Amino acid sequence: MSWNLTNPDVAQEAVPVKISAVGYWMAEESFLIPPQVMQASREAIFGVPAGASPLKLVLPRFTTRAFGQTNPFADAPNSLRLHLTP
Repeated sequence: MSWNLTNPDVAQEAVPVKISAVGYWMAEESFLIPPQVMQASREAIFGVPAGASPLKLVLPRFTTRAFGQTNPFADAPNSLRLHLTP
């Protein structure tokens, strides 16, 4: 099974996922599988520790934001450099 959803725009820690089911046998008798905690991945994805955990959400940001140039003089070669660290 799979579900598609859109994550909200706020960070949150992973949440435990439980699954349960109700079934019917011959349209009369029913049975219940009580809620069970599912095992979840704790793998890192996209550089986020435990990012594969269900509904763990982080707000993307840069820890380093630096911008500079190599030459401030007119009529001279210049390189602009942007340094970003997630």
